[in-house]
Amino acid sequence: MTDTVLILAGEEDTQARHVAQALTGRGAHPVLLDPARLATAARLSVTLRPDGARRLTAGVLDLDLDDLASVWFRRLGPPAPPQAGVSATLAGLWDGLGCTAVPARPVAVLRARYKLLQLLTAERAGLDVPATLVTTDPDECLRFYLENGGRIVSTELDGDVPPGAGHAPGPLLAQAYPERRLSVRVIVVGERVFAAEIHVAGSRRWVRPHRLPTGVGDACHDLVGRLDLCYGAVDLALTPDDRYIFAEVNPTGGYLLIEEATRLPITPALCDLLLRRQGEGGDLSPGAGPGSP
Repeated sequence: MTDTVLILAGEEDTQARHVAQALTGRGAHPVLLDPARLATAARLSVTLRPDGARRLTAGVLDLDLDDLASVWFRRLGPPAPPQAGVSATLAGLWDGLGCTAVPARPVAVLRARYKLLQLLTAERAGLDVPATLVTTDPDECLRFYLENGGRIVSTELDGDVPPGAGHAPGPLLAQAYPERRLSVRVIVVGERVFAAEIHVAGSRRWVRPHRLPTGVGDACHDLVGRLDLCYGAVDLALTPDDRYIFAEVNPTGGYLLIEEATRLPITPALCDLLLRRQGEGGDLSPGAGPGSP
């Protein structure tokens, strides 16, 4: 039986098309679907039958949901234009699919994007986290600024604003800005961990493979697993005294430019993940240990 892999991504997503081509080369059947276009289809039906059969139909699309080996949530933007009923229908469908989900079910992906959760989880996973303040108190923010000699970065945590509710300032997240020798992006794909170092000098930028200390690689893998993900792009800052400082993890972060520059076999690892049905071919659980690149 041919493995069908549903790829939810924008129509112009180069990385999605690249992975689809790689899956086709393995004899699989990738189906690329733009969620925004799906949500505006003139005719959309999700069918559940007493015999357990489930189908999704929209225009010329007729997809047997029981035949899916996996679904890759590459991008899940809101429908355009927004349609609350359709959005809720699709959200329920995506979260209810019984196949392997990469990086995770949408509800888990949304949760994993919470910045404070990322920081607390990274700390528990054994990564160094910069001094951080989340506050709505201007005096606390000033005190933090002075404590760190003015070397801080900050962003507003505004979250989702309901339609018509206006905008009230959210808490401010401020962090000490670490002195960095270079930036490191770590791509966790199932059990495998890949790392690349990113150099910037003026207008020049170049990327090459990076050898992570075993403990740091294990911690990045543990972080992704603790967030209930099986894929994640972890950004680290490497300081002049060789400390790896956690910045953030992106559950749908890109890797293609890194792969092209370094020749790290990230696409094959992702295809392996997408073609392994739950309960077959090894452990797909987030806690499985990383393999070597």
